[in-house]
Amino acid sequence: MKDNMRDALPALTGLRFVAAAAIVLDHLWPVIFKLSSGVPLADAFHQLSFLGMSLFFVLSGFIIHYNYAGSVGSLSMRGLYGFAVARFSRLYPLFLALVTYDVVCGNFFLFQPNEQMNFINALPYTLTATQSWFYGFIGNHPIAFPFHFAHVTWSISTEFFLYLTYPFLCVLVLRARDEWRAIVTALGTVLAGAVILSLLKSHTVMIDRVAAWFGVVENPAADPGTQFSDWFNYIAPYSRVLEFAAGCALAQVHRRLAGIASSTREQRIAGVVFGLAVLDIAAFVLRGEFGSPIFAAAVGGVGLLPAICVLIFCCARYELPAVTALSGVRIVALGEASYSMYLLHLIVIEKSAPTSLVDPTLVNIGILLGRTAVILCAIGVLSLGVHRCFEVPAKNWLRDKLMPSPKLAAAMPVS
Repeated sequence: MKDNMRDALPALTGLRFVAAAAIVLDHLWPVIFKLSSGVPLADAFHQLSFLGMSLFFVLSGFIIHYNYAGSVGSLSMRGLYGFAVARFSRLYPLFLALVTYDVVCGNFFLFQPNEQMNFINALPYTLTATQSWFYGFIGNHPIAFPFHFAHVTWSISTEFFLYLTYPFLCVLVLRARDEWRAIVTALGTVLAGAVILSLLKSHTVMIDRVAAWFGVVENPAADPGTQFSDWFNYIAPYSRVLEFAAGCALAQVHRRLAGIASSTREQRIAGVVFGLAVLDIAAFVLRGEFGSPIFAAAVGGVGLLPAICVLIFCCARYELPAVTALSGVRIVALGEASYSMYLLHLIVIEKSAPTSLVDPTLVNIGILLGRTAVILCAIGVLSLGVHRCFEVPAKNWLRDKLMPSPKLAAAMPVS
């Protein structure tokens, strides 16, 4: 069950849209801008996927702890079951719908008869949303990416794993019962997470060697190619626990400070820190465009976790111009539909992609920019419609079927 008497945090819903939009742009840009001279700003747009995914997982930890700390922290069967039903009914219906569409309409079984058994063997991982938990291959396909449009569901698999860790994280985080302990815990969690993630990303060769010592076998013919270190650092849930835990710790600080009003001085300091965090994120995304390996290594070494945590905490606590913008009705509506946007955007993008390279003339660039705008609008409209007409009704129906009592169902979260 969701804890009672918790204020809405609309700016965080707006941040969900930012996260989804970052991933959409990463997937859209190289597919649409097929210029004969190369894709402009290709690396910068690719970095948006790292921003979007990390923002999603830290946000998830914050929102989950903010809403469920009381009920899950008690470790009561009622609280744990209510939490499980709430999250399962929120994510699984659209997840299953996309997988079904991909399997039925993807022509895997029609045009690849030699691969039929591999696709069948991949289904148990996908349908149980455990495909990101294991490194390995079924045929020449990674377990995490057996189909096509359903590639994006790896992150939902990771999210379900994080939900399994939440009761343990919740009990640990709740031990910080006053604001200072909560602040120290959050700072320690964010710092430790940033350091560990930086070490993991800078030691990929060692990670692959250690995996080989333990008998992990990579597949050079895999499509898409996936080294063990790539899987462990980006796809697998195990390193993402650090981001999720950071979000939980931040939410505990917010809960402890909820009854303490922020002063004008604190608001001003928050505005400066928020701006610095935005600049840090921009530097991370664009670091490859400055032509300085030292700068790129320094910014990449720090990573995104500290800046993302600053953004989330400021959006939750302070009244800043950017927070007001993220709390706007239209942005919040798109944030509510961000799950549909994330799962369905590849379908729209692929159906609209150019089939060949074009010359980089002003006319062609203008046409591609116009096509990009139209595709983004189409993704937005589709997402809003699917959220309203499928996500919400399916969630409510499944929740009602799984809850043992109407009273418990009524106490569960709406979103």
